[in-house]
Amino acid sequence: METIKSLAASLEENLVKQFRAFQELKGLTQEERKALFEHDAEALVPILENKERLLDDVSRLETGLTELVEGWA
Repeated sequence: METIKSLAASLEENLVKQFRAFQELKGLTQEERKALFEHDAEALVPILENKERLLDDVSRLETGLTELVEGWA
């Protein structure tokens, strides 16, 4: 029973982190659209760097989630 609680807590933590990352990605995408609309190339660089970092984070989280589920199955 404790193992299931521990797994559930780990799954929840992972999903919350993914949700937050996707929220941040949404905001960055909105900033990116604004910068593109305004032809502001300088503003795009940090936005795209942050998006790339977040996408890497999401990829790691998804890998971790897969490992958790496979380990439990």
